[in-house]
Amino acid sequence: MSWTLLSAHEVHELIASDNVFLIDVRTEIEFSQGHPAGSYNIPWMLRSSANLVRNTDFIADVLRICSREDSIILSCKSGNRSSRAAAALQRAGFSSLYELKNGFEGRRDSFGRQTIEGWKASGLPIGFDAPLSRTYHWKNEELS
Repeated sequence: MSWTLLSAHEVHELIASDNVFLIDVRTEIEFSQGHPAGSYNIPWMLRSSANLVRNTDFIADVLRICSREDSIILSCKSGNRSSRAAAALQRAGFSSLYELKNGFEGRRDSFGRQTIEGWKASGLPIGFDAPLSRTYHWKNEELS
């Protein structure tokens, strides 16, 4: 792994002081239920009729909003999808990658109790609405 893991507070400081793209790789439904304020939604996985499948356009979708040289922070629910997305972006030549460790929700034990705090529990700004250009709905609008 050659990207940097950051805490929620470190991500918040970085996006406030630098020109970075915070990309939430959760599904559209997860994103609509709350996300780090100011983030873009580009799902790593998409809902099919039966389950989740990998978004084969993920790299192209990221390139729609930024370049391979831009600083990108990836976020998901708990850190699993964002790690896979970071690895794919790294293989595609993106050079300045960060990951929100523990994701939006944080980590939970087998009883559902939070064991490690994520963005949501950290008290940082949460968005529920986003401009169309920051949601994955832009793609559905282009196809209409």
